[in-house]
Amino acid sequence: MIIQAFCPAQTSVRVDRKVARNPLLHIASTVMPHLNDKKMKEINGIRIIDNKEVVEPVFKHFNLEYGDNSVIVKVLNLLNKISKEDLFEEAVNLVHYSQPFDFFTLQNLYGFIHDISWIEKIEKDSIIESDLTVYNNALVSFCNYILTKTRVYDDTIKYFLTYSDLIYYINLSSHGKKIIVDIYLNRGIDFFLSYKISDKQYKATEYPQYFEYAEFIHEALVFVQRLEEAEHVSNEITKRKEGIKEITEIFSANKPENTFEELRLHSERFWFEYLGEKVFTKLGKESKNELIDSIVTELLIEKKVLTNFSQVALAFCKVIERELNESLFQPYIRDYENSSIRTIEPNLPNKQRTKLENRLNTISIIKKCVKNNHQLTFGQIVFLMRFWDDQLINEYSNLFQLIRTRRTDYNKLSQSIRELLEYFELKDIGLTLTDIRNSSAHPTVDRNINWVDCVKWIKQMLGEPPKEILKRIVIDLR
Repeated sequence: MIIQAFCPAQTSVRVDRKVARNPLLHIASTVMPHLNDKKMKEINGIRIIDNKEVVEPVFKHFNLEYGDNSVIVKVLNLLNKISKEDLFEEAVNLVHYSQPFDFFTLQNLYGFIHDISWIEKIEKDSIIESDLTVYNNALVSFCNYILTKTRVYDDTIKYFLTYSDLIYYINLSSHGKKIIVDIYLNRGIDFFLSYKISDKQYKATEYPQYFEYAEFIHEALVFVQRLEEAEHVSNEITKRKEGIKEITEIFSANKPENTFEELRLHSERFWFEYLGEKVFTKLGKESKNELIDSIVTELLIEKKVLTNFSQVALAFCKVIERELNESLFQPYIRDYENSSIRTIEPNLPNKQRTKLENRLNTISIIKKCVKNNHQLTFGQIVFLMRFWDDQLINEYSNLFQLIRTRRTDYNKLSQSIRELLEYFELKDIGLTLTDIRNSSAHPTVDRNINWVDCVKWIKQMLGEPPKEILKRIVIDLR
């Protein structure tokens, strides 16, 4: 069976809500990034994927013959084990495509096994309890587990939930409605509204589409008899729709369908002028999109469409993290991989041993990231910068000697890294960029932070002299 590429559900596609949309359609161009393009075929310009090529790695992982229906139970047990035993790294591997199959493969596996290629008619307000529902609920419970651990993957999780309307289908089951309530209590209304705008054009005239998933919160709260909360959510959604109307009048009154396109153009122009052509053009595509989205988000917050300013701070930190990886990790991948670490002498004093172990552990973690094809986290890359050309490390590892052979301006590079680190300290408010990154990314971190001030400070730091963080990262370090 061949499955064509379809548009994701969150784009502007209007459908009759009495007819359910098939939750098992593949989006070949975006959902399977780990597949070799040679496996892709085209029919009239539409990319397609062969089922077996997509799902066979799942069967191999569980030592099953292709087509064995017991794979569904194996997957359910795996997802349940990850959340119950708190195997966060294993969960991240499914998100990162760090193994032969990923979460999107699992999301579509049920359809491949049972050859579901039809669209089931579902009566309005009906509750569906079926094997497919149990499977979908397990997938969303897995998503909810990740959400309780970190905000880093929020955009990815939201794509999981909205891809082919997975969240719509779980809203049809009693347990699924309870999961929606859990996600709302953990993340708030913003989570259901603030889909990543990069490469997607949200149109201001299509309010029902934009707020559709947030309205599921109201339905779910009513189902669990939290009627006061349900009324609050309904009122909030109404207010936020009014905010989008205000934005439309400011940016695109004559052509409201172009509102978000105009917003992104406004944002791009701001960053191009603020950072300067030389810096802006050197930024990666993802970083540019992250910055553009940040201004759009600020405007949505200003008009009360969104409320969470911490996510703007997180977006800025992710840009810094990504560009530091491009400057200090990617160019020296082979050096990290080939570097050696000498064994620590057994008679070394404890204090010196601990100090040395902290440094050498940083190198070991970086080598592991290279092996697993992971980028460095913000914390990891800050540790690397702190220990850059460290005398103690140089006594036990040849890492920086290897990098030195690549950079004729190595001493200048080391000086630039030290200067950059000083700017990561927010001395006025007693925080560091690492503090902000962790607090904005992890729901469990409890800090009383003024996010409006943080966003203002980081934005100034990114482009205003004398700090000009992005200029230092994309020009001075490269």
